[in-house]
Amino acid sequence: MSNLLSKSEKQYVIDHFRILDQPLNDELFSLEQLLDEEFVKLFIEDIKVQLKTPYAFVAASQLMKRIGYLFTVPGFYSMTVYNKALNLQLTNCELVNYYSEQGVWLPHLRLKDFSISTPENGERYEWRESVVEGIGKDIARIITTVSTVSSVPKPILWENVAVYMYWLYEQRMGEEREDLPHRDSDFCYLVQQASPQLFNEKRNPFKQFYKPKKQVDETRLRRTCCFYYAQNQDGTCCSTCPKSEQELKKLPLK
Repeated sequence: MSNLLSKSEKQYVIDHFRILDQPLNDELFSLEQLLDEEFVKLFIEDIKVQLKTPYAFVAASQLMKRIGYLFTVPGFYSMTVYNKALNLQLTNCELVNYYSEQGVWLPHLRLKDFSISTPENGERYEWRESVVEGIGKDIARIITTVSTVSSVPKPILWENVAVYMYWLYEQRMGEEREDLPHRDSDFCYLVQQASPQLFNEKRNPFKQFYKPKKQVDETRLRRTCCFYYAQNQDGTCCSTCPKSEQELKKLPLK
C-alpha cells in the first residue's frame, strides 16, 4: 500500500481544508515556534494588529481557533474518511500567514510532505489511538504556550478546538457522503472513550465540552466564551455564546 495520499485525496484536502503543498509568497514559519513563549508573544501582537483589536486575549483565542481548525479538520477527516493519517508532526508543518482578498486573516497549513500512516490488518483501534494522541498532544503543547503567554484559560482554548471537531463529524462529513463506516465509531471514541492522557489533560477535552444541541435551532451552546464579542464595536456575541449579550456588556475589556 502507498505511504502517500492518492492524487485525488491530496487535492481534496488542499481544496477544502486550507492545506498547502507549496509555499506561497506569504510569511510562513514552523509550527514548532508556537512552543516558544517569546515568539508567541510577538505573534499575538501581530495578530492584534491584523484583527484590529487591542486585546491580547482576543488574539490568543482567535489564534487557537485557526490552529484548531488546521489540525483537527484535515487530520480527523483523513483518519475517518480515507483511513489514512496525515503527518501532522510540528516539524512537518508550517503556518502560512495568508489573508483573503477581503483582508480576513485565514492562515493555511503547509505540509512539507504528505506521507501517511495506515492501520495494520485488525489493528485499527490501536492505530486510531496513536493518531489521536499525536494530534492531541501537539495541540496541548501549543495550548499550554498560548495560555501561559496570554493568560487565557486552557479550557477556552480547548473548546475553540473542540467545536471544529464536532462540526466536522456532525455536519461536514454528513453533508458530503453517507457511506462512512468509521464516522460514528470514531466520533464516539473522540467524545466518549479517548483517554485524557492522549491530550495531556486530566479530562478528555472533547468529552468535557460535548453536550446535546438545542432542539429548536440545532445549535450547541458553548460552555466557555471565546471573546468574539470583543472583536465587535457593538459587543455582539456569537450565536453559540453561553452568555447573554447583557452579561457580556458588563465584562471588562482588559
